[in-house]
Amino acid sequence: MPFSELMKQLVLEPLQMTDISFEQPLSPSNYSRAASGHYMVGGEKVSGSWHVYPELAAAGLWSTPTDLAKFIIAIQEAIIGKSDVFLRNSSVNEMMKPYRDLYTGLGFALGGQDEYHRFGQQGINEGYCSRFVGYSKLGYGAVVMVNTDHSLPIIRNILSAIAEEYHWPNYYPGQKMAIEVSPSAFTDFVGEYELHSDYKLVIDSDGTKLLISGQDQSKFELFPLSELSYFAKAVEIEIEFIKVEECVIGVLCSQDGVQQFGKKLR
Repeated sequence: MPFSELMKQLVLEPLQMTDISFEQPLSPSNYSRAASGHYMVGGEKVSGSWHVYPELAAAGLWSTPTDLAKFIIAIQEAIIGKSDVFLRNSSVNEMMKPYRDLYTGLGFALGGQDEYHRFGQQGINEGYCSRFVGYSKLGYGAVVMVNTDHSLPIIRNILSAIAEEYHWPNYYPGQKMAIEVSPSAFTDFVGEYELHSDYKLVIDSDGTKLLISGQDQSKFELFPLSELSYFAKAVEIEIEFIKVEECVIGVLCSQDGVQQFGKKLR
């Protein structure tokens, strides 16, 4: 059975996700309903409006925020035992357990703890970027889809605005006031920090600002909150540098309600 048909029978039809498809390439009858992909730098449209991906499971899904919201609700209802139309309570609870690290569940990114526990996922391909988040037990959730690549900072800001407006608990980071520090203080912080075996944060400086980036990702400015604490508004991450005997040995990284320690490698 083709993958697209299997997904239709097991997922899309049971959840009444009517505006979603693994159709690749997209049929001409749907062209007028599809948003063209764009590049963040320069704002140019992707050649041909979108890229055709043969990897259906990883990058072949066409969807709408409404249908992805139906998916979130189905997961939430399975978690609290309200419905097993899609998944059994025992199965979905296994998906919510952290595996490789506190952030990583089975198929989901995780955040928050206890009654504030959240699940979500994000997707990025040529010309598009999207993210959804749902609270496991409280029923809150949202989906944001943008037809521009490298737009995760925009999506984070939109989700933060939604969280503030609808009073999501333990999500909205609140306002932070940056202080002034001498750029000479940045030297001790520059380096690579290992969060786990296959992921590193890079802290750098251009002489006037402190910058943070993930592996092969864009750089974002870190604003000082105190002598050792900094935050990057664009990606809602807070960094506390750990010093022992005046030497920086690591960072405590806080994002989406989860903290991780990163050891300084150099």
